[in-house]
Amino acid sequence: METALAAYQTGNFALAYQELSRIVADAYPVQPQHLLMLAQSAAKMGKLSQAGNLYLRAATLLPEKSAALRKIAAEMKRQIIEADTPKALSRMETCRKMLRSGQETPAMLREYFHDLRRYMAIDEQRIMTQLLLDRLRAGDEALLALEPPEHFLAWCEDDVLLDRRVRLLAGGGGQDVVAPQAAGTGQPLKIGWLGHREEQYDGSRLLLQSLAASPFTEAAEICFIDTGDGEPPEGVHSLLIAGLDDDQARAALAAKGFDAIIDTGGPAAWRPQLLTRRISPLHLALAGYPGPREGQICDGFISDTHLAGPAGKDLCGLPQLPPFSCFTAAPPVPASAATSRESLGLPADAVVIAALHPPAHIGPKTADLWAEILTAAPNTVLWLGLPDALTKANAKRWFGSLDLPEDRLIVSPAPADTEIPDWLSQADLALDTVPFNGLGQTKAALWAHRPVVTMRGRLAGGRTSASLLAAAGLDDLVATGPEDYVQKAVALAQHPGLRQQWTGRIAESLSASRIFDISAFAADLTALLTKGRAVKT
Repeated sequence: METALAAYQTGNFALAYQELSRIVADAYPVQPQHLLMLAQSAAKMGKLSQAGNLYLRAATLLPEKSAALRKIAAEMKRQIIEADTPKALSRMETCRKMLRSGQETPAMLREYFHDLRRYMAIDEQRIMTQLLLDRLRAGDEALLALEPPEHFLAWCEDDVLLDRRVRLLAGGGGQDVVAPQAAGTGQPLKIGWLGHREEQYDGSRLLLQSLAASPFTEAAEICFIDTGDGEPPEGVHSLLIAGLDDDQARAALAAKGFDAIIDTGGPAAWRPQLLTRRISPLHLALAGYPGPREGQICDGFISDTHLAGPAGKDLCGLPQLPPFSCFTAAPPVPASAATSRESLGLPADAVVIAALHPPAHIGPKTADLWAEILTAAPNTVLWLGLPDALTKANAKRWFGSLDLPEDRLIVSPAPADTEIPDWLSQADLALDTVPFNGLGQTKAALWAHRPVVTMRGRLAGGRTSASLLAAAGLDDLVATGPEDYVQKAVALAQHPGLRQQWTGRIAESLSASRIFDISAFAADLTALLTKGRAVKT
């Protein structure tokens, strides 16, 4: 520690970073001051993403400084996005020129479309979406696998194309890397939770931390299989495989003798080949994501009856396991501090409709639905939380095309995950995105006892909010189609008594339902894995 402290005090942040990384990795429990020194060293070296995660981790250990540390982490994230904006503008302009000349490549199209969604360029997204759909319908198979599944499902609503993409997702995988043996009956279940530790508060990470802090650990040993370079979840044993190639990683995992590996979906994109061979008796996936990638082995989805759809048809053609009470159970991150409309810059006398989603979720269809609602309910304002100047400018450009007063759009800096429930408590209602849902805001809205209107989508990624609401007995907030979505939102906006009824109903539903009941989820998971181990052995 002396070397690290001396290096830190003299401004040798490279050496301080090296020494503190080793100290923090070996220490359990870790000391908050060590995290803060490591965060500062990482920031000084330009490692802003890691620094932000370290500040968030320190915030969980220092409640009295939590709000300040989370603001620092949010600023780190903003700086990363702002730094990339000039590069993104250059990329987009290059792609426009290549499109005009017919010299674009699939890789260029993928990056271009990603930038359009990331920076909420609604009108250009609309044009690009039509271009891609026309090419896909004409049989351009290269474009079908253009994007990761969660991106593809965020904009494509063509049933034929979705079915073709689903068939790709359900690929069979390669040969077993080993012939693993499950632990004997009576032994604790050994579970490998495949994830990426960069995202501090994503739903699968919160679910894992909730399980690790519950009586579930009396029946199971959980190991976080870490494919990233951020910070591991608090209170969970980790196995870092970031420095191993796929064969080495498979061997390391097989040596652990896991009864099951649970893939949280999105993080598998970091190691796309890892699950193409069997390395555990059971390969499972959380169904809140689009599911396995091409060629990956998956024995089934952890799901519920609402998420899966009729006969589990919408789960990428894979078996639906015995349904859980709810496909997830982790509550949103607790609010960081009490706030008010005045402090957030919200009008006191208007109906505030919150849509605090990542801009990549807000596509043309969602934007069109929101425009209809605002036009039909003139007493409303739309509240967005956006991360950078370019996205804000694009959002205002879109809103300016709607022939609505500009003061009916309120744009705040993107909130930290810990702020969303508290911010939503100052809104009157919330709107979900389609065709790919914003599950985080839905959970936060329910936590704040605010009604959130959603629409059930075609595949699992577009059914998460509907599933959560149905599991809580709040099906009336789930629209059957675009017209119903608009009508439900307008009714809530125009009738204060109706909103008040929903506030009370949500409070009662949460106390009686199992949607945030980690014990119920743990019991379902234990039963599933115990049954699966008996079958496999």
